[in-house]
Amino acid sequence: MRRKQIYIDEQDEQRLKTMAMQRGRSEASLIREAVRRFVRDEASTALADEENPLLGLIGMAESDHPDAAEHHDRYLYGLDP
Repeated sequence: MRRKQIYIDEQDEQRLKTMAMQRGRSEASLIREAVRRFVRDEASTALADEENPLLGLIGMAESDHPDAAEHHDRYLYGLDP
């Protein structure tokens, strides 16, 4: 395990102390759990983005309209911007 020093605001510190006392755990263990969850969730999100099959569609279509992204409703549905 590596030692890290962090700064948290007073309100979060009080909440952390209260949670630790209620759960019978140390503040450090709650912080480690929170970091573990955050890292896991971020990794899952990044992996999900990489595996998203819709991302493969990006750049497949061509358009004669250089402003198609901005005015797509006009070109697709005939709507005025």
